[in-house]
Amino acid sequence: MRGQLTWAAVVGRTAGRFRPDPVRADIDPLIAPAAPLLGGAPGRYARWDSTRAPVVAAVLSMLASVAMSVGVLQKSYCLNNGWGVPDVFWRACYVDMPYLFTNTQLATGDPPYPPAPGSALAQPLGTGTLLWLTSMLVPDGDPLKRQQVYVAIWAVLLTLALIALVLVTVATLPHRPWAAVHVACSPLVVTAALVSPDLLGVLLASLGLWAWSRSRLDLAGILFGLAIATRTYPLLLLAVLGMLAWRAGRLGRWAITAGTAALTWAALMVVAGFPSGWSILRPYQAWSAAAADYGSPWYLLTLAGWTVPPWALTSAAIAGWGIALTAGAALTLLAPTRPFVAEVAIVVVALAIMTGKSIPVQTTLWLLPLVALAGLRWRTHLIWASCELVYFVAVWVYLGGLSDTAKGLPAPWYAVFTVVRLLGLAFLVVNVWERAMRRVIPQPVPTSSEREPETLPEDSIDDVAGPLAGSADHVVVTLT
Repeated sequence: MRGQLTWAAVVGRTAGRFRPDPVRADIDPLIAPAAPLLGGAPGRYARWDSTRAPVVAAVLSMLASVAMSVGVLQKSYCLNNGWGVPDVFWRACYVDMPYLFTNTQLATGDPPYPPAPGSALAQPLGTGTLLWLTSMLVPDGDPLKRQQVYVAIWAVLLTLALIALVLVTVATLPHRPWAAVHVACSPLVVTAALVSPDLLGVLLASLGLWAWSRSRLDLAGILFGLAIATRTYPLLLLAVLGMLAWRAGRLGRWAITAGTAALTWAALMVVAGFPSGWSILRPYQAWSAAAADYGSPWYLLTLAGWTVPPWALTSAAIAGWGIALTAGAALTLLAPTRPFVAEVAIVVVALAIMTGKSIPVQTTLWLLPLVALAGLRWRTHLIWASCELVYFVAVWVYLGGLSDTAKGLPAPWYAVFTVVRLLGLAFLVVNVWERAMRRVIPQPVPTSSEREPETLPEDSIDDVAGPLAGSADHVVVTLT
């Protein structure tokens, strides 16, 4: 006879901790004190009923909407009074959209990538196109009112994107859909989701992972191609799938997705490139010529008074991607059991972020769905998120201090909080690495005829594996 799975159980299982006993559910110690309020601990024979996934999706969508509402409230001062400097920093309500709208051709409705040299929008093709399309919805009038309308449009659009991201995460995790609460209820949604259009690229990348998890290889390639044209980091996720496919001996399946992604991206670039005189390449040119910026470890050198030429920073950032991919390949091949897709992705993406030329506060969104897909514990999530939140406050107080040094955060203290944030990312990498290296999938425990057959723990199932699921390892490295 099956037990009933309580709300405490499904919330607690979002932590994703490995359980030696394959039939006993576990509650994350961080939320265990709340178990009596949520119905108590689950019974020994409790099982998740997959038909309740729509209920999970509905509940988490509502929670995501609440989180975004709190985010809008957090930025309400600027929405009501404008985004003037330095108030925008003191109030921590900075967002990219009003500046993009005012300081570019978006205010006049001109195309984002005109042939004129140097006039193209410094945003990737997908992001720039959507910024332009939404700008056409803004009526003429007072400049402040137009900014407010533009930001309001994007607040609605990003709220819908977050809800869609929650739904995609639920759909990707049939064995533990409540893990999507890491996306819906993260404090990082409040601080970072409205800062820039990054959430759209995160959504497309997550859709690509969902399609891969369903072995829809062509669709996954198309979605990854769109994601890479919107934000560059999904290219790392595609590489992670290739590493795991190599270990599983399924490179042919991955090649279908990778080839489709390359063709999709190339087609978009060609279609937009010829009419624009290839001004769509300006974002990449601007990145290669950029100096070290806020949040980056290289910016610490700037604070110390050292000037690093852009070419050296570009080389270092590219080398950082190489280091990140090498670390991902090492985890893929050294782990005793093939690691989860999201685990390797967290290692690779976090290391790439840590070595970038700049680390804006919104880059934290790149990792958020991966944390859910990997099934990390809430303690791990909150330790990492705390470092991000501390930095979120510090960077705005530091920038405000550039206008009023009497009230701002001194540069040495800003450097300290930058290091704290980098340590938070390093903690996430180490935690995921250790988790993947410790995992050993047990054999099902023999059962008597009077008991229901026991199954492997859900924590040992990688819902994102897709065409790799069930395949034997073909390439494994053992250190002796």
